[in-house]
Amino acid sequence: MKDQVYIIEDDGDVAETYSQALTRHGFACVSFKTAEACLSVVNSGDWPDALIVDYRLPGLSGIEFMKEIRGLGLQCPAIIITGARTDALTLEAITLNIQSIIEKPFAMELIVQKLSRIIGHYKVMTLSSHLLEEFRYFTDCAEHLIKSYKDHIHELESKGLKSKTDLHTLIIQKQSSKWEKELNRSRHQLQELQLEYQRLKKLNEPKSSNTA
Repeated sequence: MKDQVYIIEDDGDVAETYSQALTRHGFACVSFKTAEACLSVVNSGDWPDALIVDYRLPGLSGIEFMKEIRGLGLQCPAIIITGARTDALTLEAITLNIQSIIEKPFAMELIVQKLSRIIGHYKVMTLSSHLLEEFRYFTDCAEHLIKSYKDHIHELESKGLKSKTDLHTLIIQKQSSKWEKELNRSRHQLQELQLEYQRLKKLNEPKSSNTA
C-alpha cells in the first residue's frame, strides 16, 4: 500500500511539482490550497501518512494548521516549507513534533529523501511500540497460565491427591487451549511485523538520484 501524503500549498503549480516528484517515488498525493480544506477532510476521518505544509497560506498559517492537526490527535510526520527559517519557527516545530523544516529554494530530491526517512522512522517507532505491546500481552498470558498451574497443583497437594482429578484435567485442557490460541496469534502478529519491518528497511535505503 502506498503512503498517502497531504500537500497543503496555495500555489497550484508548486503543489503539482511536489505531487509529480513524490508520485514518481511511490507516494500517493492529495493537494489542498488551504489548511481549512485539508482540515475538513481530516475531520471526516481520512488521515494521511504524512504532511507537507507551506508556512504561508491564506487563512490558517502552516503552524496554525499543525496546531489544529495535533489537537485532533493526528501525529503523522510533517514537513514545513518556508522561505525563511527562524528560531521561533524552529521552536514551534519542536513543540508540534514537526520532523523537518525545508527552506526555499530546494531540490525536489531533498523533499523526497526527507519524506521517505521521516515516514520510515515514524513507522518503525510505531511498529516497535506495537511489538512491545504484543510481548506484554504474551507475558500476561504466560503469567496467567503459570498461576493457574500453581493454584491447581497447590489444591491437589493440599488434598493429598497423588493423581490428577477429572476437574483438574479439564482445567488444564482449557488453559492449554487458550495458551495455544494466544501463542499462535502472537506468532502471526510477529510474522506480520517482521515483514513490515523488512519493507521499511528497504524503503529507507538510500535512493539514487536517477531512481524514478
